[in-house]
Amino acid sequence: MAEEYLPGTIGERIRDLRKEAKLNQEEFAEIIGISRSTLGDIELDKRSISSATALEIAKYFNVSVDFVLAKTDNPKVINYDLKVLGLTQESADKLYTGQVDAGVLNLLIEHEKFGEFLRLITFYLKDYSADVVRMNNTVNSEIAEFLRKYGDDEDADVLTAMKQPLYSSDISKIQNCLNTILKDTKTNLGNNSKGFHKEMKATISQLVKDKMRTNAAIRRINAEEFASDVVKLITARIPLPEELTENLHAALVPIFKADWRGAKK
Repeated sequence: MAEEYLPGTIGERIRDLRKEAKLNQEEFAEIIGISRSTLGDIELDKRSISSATALEIAKYFNVSVDFVLAKTDNPKVINYDLKVLGLTQESADKLYTGQVDAGVLNLLIEHEKFGEFLRLITFYLKDYSADVVRMNNTVNSEIAEFLRKYGDDEDADVLTAMKQPLYSSDISKIQNCLNTILKDTKTNLGNNSKGFHKEMKATISQLVKDKMRTNAAIRRINAEEFASDVVKLITARIPLPEELTENLHAALVPIFKADWRGAKK
């Protein structure tokens, strides 16, 4: 297998891999668990490929999923087997399709308290702590009932008041741990962003100077074009959802349409 392939569509990429392995459509379709007609449509780019099929193809040829999806011309494997990671197919699909922000997930997982956070959630979901609370509540209730039989209502009331909610302690611990992780992560991001903000300010300043050199006056700068340039600078460093990118562009245009020179006193 070559180290680099020519750019192509998903269908062309899959067809090239199949032919390189000297497999006909019927043979390969059976290997990856789809019909020959479905494979034929995929190779002709008449049908979109599912993430499950893309993974099967990537595993069979030992290439990356990005390579199968024609997002890269380098076939090098950079993805882990789902079984190794312990991910379900649904979880992997959400990560791969961007339904879950992998960047945010990485920040959470890399925090030193994330393991403790998952342990607390596990205890909560499996009722480990609740079982202990149930036991204590049962014991207190039995003793309180016994005391009431012998007229000791005061001590019985004290024991009854000691009854604990099953999950309040667990939820409180989970919330506190998550709050710590979020605060630490936000602080670290804030520290890291100072250099980015300084660099971005300098870059945008240079962009303004370049625009000024090519235009006789600031009024002649195309606001739409300038907003697009600034958005490109930002999204090159901070990947943003398409909707947010569009909103950012829309917010910048009226700013750049303003008479900057007239606004300065």
